[in-house]
Amino acid sequence: MVPIATWNYKTQDPSIRHIGPMAQDFYAAFDVGADERRISTIDSDGVALAAIQGLYDMVKENEGMIAHLESRPVAQQDRIDKLEARLAVLEARLTSHTPAPFHAGLGVLVGVPAFAIFGLLAMITHRRTQKAGVR
Repeated sequence: MVPIATWNYKTQDPSIRHIGPMAQDFYAAFDVGADERRISTIDSDGVALAAIQGLYDMVKENEGMIAHLESRPVAQQDRIDKLEARLAVLEARLTSHTPAPFHAGLGVLVGVPAFAIFGLLAMITHRRTQKAGVR
């Protein structure tokens, strides 16, 4: 970045001020012109136009990124809508006390072995009481 300063020509009244880079800084940054003691207007105009074009390219790139980001909320809203629909189904099952298919299947799998164990315990208890002669 080229430093910008205010200055005046030695041949002009000190109250007359100018603004811009020092010729040495301009020459070091852009390596244009006859020497490092003066800035030609054509060189300063060229650097300014190049900077404007660079900024224009950046603006266009940013506009593309903004357009892309602005299109994302639509996709996110679709995802939110789908999740809300799934949530509504789950809430309806909870309030109607209708078990989900997975839970019903799991209940059968757990219930059958538990029923078998209780039946087995009942049979063992019944045989013991018969052997002991208890009625």
